[in-house]
Amino acid sequence: MSKTIFLEVRDSMTFIPVMVTSLISNQEDQNYLLGRAGYEGGYVSVFVVKLSEGIGYNDAFKWPRSGRTMFEAHQYIRDNFHELKDGDVVDIEYILKETTVKKKSERF
Repeated sequence: MSKTIFLEVRDSMTFIPVMVTSLISNQEDQNYLLGRAGYEGGYVSVFVVKLSEGIGYNDAFKWPRSGRTMFEAHQYIRDNFHELKDGDVVDIEYILKETTVKKKSERF
């Protein structure tokens, strides 16, 4: 079933709220349309949207290469989508082992 979650992407001096929708469904009508758009098979595909800009991609390599943050975040989100939940922090510095302590949400 398609699922949407909201996450906090963090990097050095960076805070990016994102909305992520999985492009997987168990509904026949949705699967037909997803299949026509090229999303078939048993893999996880996610569409990541930067909420502040309204810009999103379904492919990590489509993010502008001016920085690493969204490229790394997209790959991490895709690979860990089923373990993530609303409000989780995707900490790029922690993922890349540049820090040893994962950032906490700015909510706290």
